[in-house]
Amino acid sequence: MLHRCLLVHLICVAATATAACSEAQVSSAGSKPGANSREAPGGGPSPGRGAGGAPGGTGTGVILPDPSKTPVTPDAAPVQCAAETHKAEIAPLDLMLLLDSSGSMVGAAGMRSKWQTAQVALSSFVSDPKSAGLNVGLQFFPPFTTCTTDADCLSGASDQGFLCSRRQVCAGVAGSSPTAQRCGPPTIVMIGQPFPPCPGGTTCQPLGVCTGNGQPCINAGQPCPMGGGMCEVPPKSCVVGGGGSNCEDARYDTPAVPIEELPMAQGALTRTLAQKVPIGGTPLGPAVRGVLGHLRARLMADPSRKAALVVTSDGLPEGCQRNDIPAIAADIGAAFGGSPSVPTYVIGVFSADEIGMARAQLDTLARSGGTSQAFVLTAADDLNMRLLDALNQIRGAVLACEYRIPAMPAGKLEFGKVNVRHIGPAGPENIPYVETMARCDPARGGWYYDVPPAAGTPSRVIVCPATCARFNAEKSAQVELVFGCATQRID
Repeated sequence: MLHRCLLVHLICVAATATAACSEAQVSSAGSKPGANSREAPGGGPSPGRGAGGAPGGTGTGVILPDPSKTPVTPDAAPVQCAAETHKAEIAPLDLMLLLDSSGSMVGAAGMRSKWQTAQVALSSFVSDPKSAGLNVGLQFFPPFTTCTTDADCLSGASDQGFLCSRRQVCAGVAGSSPTAQRCGPPTIVMIGQPFPPCPGGTTCQPLGVCTGNGQPCINAGQPCPMGGGMCEVPPKSCVVGGGGSNCEDARYDTPAVPIEELPMAQGALTRTLAQKVPIGGTPLGPAVRGVLGHLRARLMADPSRKAALVVTSDGLPEGCQRNDIPAIAADIGAAFGGSPSVPTYVIGVFSADEIGMARAQLDTLARSGGTSQAFVLTAADDLNMRLLDALNQIRGAVLACEYRIPAMPAGKLEFGKVNVRHIGPAGPENIPYVETMARCDPARGGWYYDVPPAAGTPSRVIVCPATCARFNAEKSAQVELVFGCATQRID
């Protein structure tokens, strides 16, 4: 399951001379508010006091009982409200994977190339049952474009040498290793050079994809082993050239694989990963701007959702306008600081001699995206496991930290009377409200709204990084949103 049980307690109080939120009522929700708690803006009187400091008090966030049906006398015990318990879901997450498909990805990473490692790690990530329920899309830079003729690959006069081709490999018999030598007509070049001829005893055959699991295959039209479905030859794609259209933001605002919920999206994601050919430069800036624009448009259409971008690259940006680290960091920072906010995670894959130069620059991108630092990995034999581990850490970070505020009747919810309660091994604890992400306490953590109540209508509760780390570490813990008592703030 993507989410832990999130209980939303809707607490109402009687319009009597009793506390607005009695000790008994608070205890039933988890714990009594701390003595040093303070009231959030717009929250009304502090717990247990009415206007002017008198007990009682009401507000639009409470439901008043009918006195004729619930008689109360001054000597009566405090009236317990009729609590409603709702199971709420963590905010739906759109995760966009932006993968470097430049020619340098064919470089070695242990026994595989960096490209093959990325294919395996990403395929494992989207097929992992723990990813079920994630909404995942995929985009490449340079982009992935299917085609019929070479003309389909040309979108402007600046394009140079784009060709429409199908990936082929040298193989002796159908079913041979799909990682064998690549091949193609002499007119098609790979990284500036024609393909070498196939070794004796082999021929150039189209590389297919197993429809059931997305694994590469050669025996086109035949069953794949181990229930992998049929071996299907994918359509041709624009795979060669250094076209200027790669520098257009608009080339990236439509994903190669549209965002869709897992596991339904798994087949399309793994098939497309298997079809793409790494070639060309590193137009990271245009790709980031195009993809972030796509994610923000989805969030504007449905503010209850959340989104995150994961960039995986083995090289620093090159070519194109506004394709340097400061410009890209500014674009990433604007997306993170905007409303709705989109964080960016960065994974770098480098050789040992590249990592020193690259780490600081990729950390700059990650900090701009609100994610502290990049995952910088060295290309080696265990790269696949470390890349998969980085993706799993990202999944945990983005999933456990935001909760959707449930729909409530108009006038029933006061944003100054909301509390986040954590129930862990040590017992219940109220998480303090900190107003904004900038005020998150590095030790105590806290929580804030996705939109400040003074500026708009919040749709999500977001917990700070320190609090999120605790939630991730305590898998059996519960989190509650308690409505009706003045918000407790951090001192």
